[in-house]
Amino acid sequence: MALLLARLVGSSGEVVGVERDPRSISRARARVAEAGLHNVQFIESDVAQVRSDKLFDAAVGRYILMFVPDPASVLRSVSQFVRPGGVLVFQEASYSPFLAAARPLPLWSAGALLLARSQTVNLMQSSPTRCSSIFGNLLEHFQK
Repeated sequence: MALLLARLVGSSGEVVGVERDPRSISRARARVAEAGLHNVQFIESDVAQVRSDKLFDAAVGRYILMFVPDPASVLRSVSQFVRPGGVLVFQEASYSPFLAAARPLPLWSAGALLLARSQTVNLMQSSPTRCSSIFGNLLEHFQK
């Protein structure tokens, strides 16, 4: 994402990537250097805990929010770094259309039901309350 954005903003713009995994940052820095880009830097941080005194024209994320416990909080936090009139863009996967389309397929429904049942049994042993809230809805969905 950083490489694409760096090319979009050009040499007069700046891209700051946020990543919590140092190995991913190392790989990204190597790719940036290989591309000959000088307008990209990386911060090692959890996206929910980023701190900056700068305002940016845009904040862009891809496949991030689905992996954080409180996506709305992350959006509120990141939006504080976007100047008034700036852009806040996140691309995330939505599996709802796929699940709706796959629901009537016999093999999909049977497989999902088996998975839900096995996960329910495993989770029931460790956390019965959590189990009913997580997998109860899934079982109900595929038993219809």
